[in-house]
Amino acid sequence: MSERSLTFQVKGKAFQEGYLFLSPDMQALFPFKEELSSVTFVDEDEVVHSAIFHRARGYMVCLTFGEWWERHQLKEGDLLGIELVDLANRQYRLRHLKPEAEPASDPDGEVRLSFRPTADFPLTYSPSNLEVLRKLITGEYSPFAETGLVLKGEEMNTAPTAEDDLLALKTCFGVSTYEHQLQTVRTVFDRMNGRALLADEVGLGKTIEAGLALKEYLLRGMVKRVLILTPASLITQWQQELKTKFDLNFKSHQEINDWEGSDLVIASLDTAKSQKNQKAVQKIPYDLLIIDEAHKLKNKKTQNWKFVNSIKTKYLLMLTATPIQNDLIELFNLISILKPGLLSTQQKFKTDFLANRDKRIPKNSLKLRQMLSEIMIRHRRSDTLIKFPQRFVHTESIALNDDEARLYEELTEFIRRRYFTLPTQNNPRGINRLTLILLQKLMGSSTQALERALAKMINSNFYKDDFDHSLRKLLDMARNTKLSRKAEVMLELVGKVDSKVIIFTQFRGTQDFLHDLLKKRGYSISIFNGQLSQQEKDACIEKFRHENQILISTESGGEGRNLQFCKVLINYDLPWNPMRIEQRIGRIHRLGQTEDVHIINLNAKDTIESYVLELLDRKINLFRLIIGELEMILGNLHSKKTLEQIIIDIVTLSPNREAMKRKFLSLGNKLEKALKTHQDITQAQEEIFHDDE
Repeated sequence: MSERSLTFQVKGKAFQEGYLFLSPDMQALFPFKEELSSVTFVDEDEVVHSAIFHRARGYMVCLTFGEWWERHQLKEGDLLGIELVDLANRQYRLRHLKPEAEPASDPDGEVRLSFRPTADFPLTYSPSNLEVLRKLITGEYSPFAETGLVLKGEEMNTAPTAEDDLLALKTCFGVSTYEHQLQTVRTVFDRMNGRALLADEVGLGKTIEAGLALKEYLLRGMVKRVLILTPASLITQWQQELKTKFDLNFKSHQEINDWEGSDLVIASLDTAKSQKNQKAVQKIPYDLLIIDEAHKLKNKKTQNWKFVNSIKTKYLLMLTATPIQNDLIELFNLISILKPGLLSTQQKFKTDFLANRDKRIPKNSLKLRQMLSEIMIRHRRSDTLIKFPQRFVHTESIALNDDEARLYEELTEFIRRRYFTLPTQNNPRGINRLTLILLQKLMGSSTQALERALAKMINSNFYKDDFDHSLRKLLDMARNTKLSRKAEVMLELVGKVDSKVIIFTQFRGTQDFLHDLLKKRGYSISIFNGQLSQQEKDACIEKFRHENQILISTESGGEGRNLQFCKVLINYDLPWNPMRIEQRIGRIHRLGQTEDVHIINLNAKDTIESYVLELLDRKINLFRLIIGELEMILGNLHSKKTLEQIIIDIVTLSPNREAMKRKFLSLGNKLEKALKTHQDITQAQEEIFHDDE
């Protein structure tokens, strides 16, 4: 080993699973002082691999080492080389040097494996602990550094949990745990025998609590088969968090061929209960079942409730911030799955606890609270010592310049005129209602994005007659608009900020326009969108974290990426779907953020986007809501259509601007009522679950 390079031999399954264990000599090549350090490796094909170096534990974690292993067809005993390229940027070269002979098999047939995960002591496996070895080899415990804890867990099994004796804490990386979360896990083990309703308020990290409990059960050898049921939209986020924070490889239902043969599975409730999968899931005796968004099981008469209640499982964790929404019976139904009979029969529950004046507020609340303490854990923000950073919201209402205003009016009138002459989907002319709505949204983002889309449509030759004429007229107007005032304001804002900035937009056309505009002015920029591969996305975020000042991201950056190292977010355009806006904010304003954050909204006066912004900001205080509250409020609209679909109807069904304003006003009144209902529900839950006397 030299000062700038090292070679090592591949032994065991660790590297293939994404772990590189470093001897003290090898660690000298990574002289970083932080507990966790981001490192990049560039291989022979110039593919970038992002890794995390754990200084105290002496190992490197990289989720793409396995891909490199397969691409180079590595095998036991092959020689690999690492060379330091740029210490300041923490960049290294990774190379496959030459294979060495396969290790000879043990003539006595004895399975024996030795390695040194840190500088502390070597661990040896022999036939006396083959069960632990089997779990390591099959990937149930992938990092070898956990082995001592696995052995300890096998011995502890169901022993009571001492305050400092949660094994999971010593194996989870990238997780900042809080006392209320540790308290929850200990309570699940010590008092609730693994069956609990985790009902912390929104934003307190119920997913982390469930992940810690899950990891603890696995380390203690108490659990092997685990099923997680979550909304389809959250499957990827759950998978990523379990892998990166808890080192658990869960497969989604799309990645498995056989439910029976898969031990760690995550699926949507709808998929699991489908006719194709229902019987297979019901047949398996699970050790642990985790249900996210458990309030969807509030009605005992639904297929959701009946299906979950039919799943065989020893341990069960149900997660929801709103165990009661409309009626105390919803709470009874949830508890009936967890611990049937705890609240007696439904009729007796009604007699004992339901008050006539309000179905959400009980009589005998003290008695009910005592009964719930056996099965439910709930923390409020005020119960914790967590200091949540403030969120400051700044809205820049900008007048369109004359060229933009004329283009906006021309496009809006064209869409209003043509919307009902077109089918909802396919059209031989190549245009449909969805296309018209897209054009309206593009105009709300930037004339550059609209210009790109119009040019593409015209060049496709699908549009004839008056469509062709109208589109060409709109394209000509778009090409002749000068730089928008919104872009000028964005440049002024970025020039005043001396920290990292995320700029969100819905469209690639706007993203490219902003990139060119900012690049010309000398800013260092990262571009994030759905066209990037997973490796490119990881590299993009790392470069933004360590080098570039600005990240310009489309909506794909609003999902599953935590960017708490940034504190300024600019919404260059605003989606009509408020859940998208909340996802954007949630990337920087969440647990783990240490500084106050600033959300800057740019919108043009007297446009559809300005009406949507007024609805969301003034009527339901969107930009001041806790992440997760919005979905609860919108659920109180009791509409079969999403809010975005309602907005589209208003835009397209209104004969003129005044009619559109009246309909937006009516929708605003409904949203205010939905917010009031949410506040009433929150107050009711306070009275049931907390005694502040």
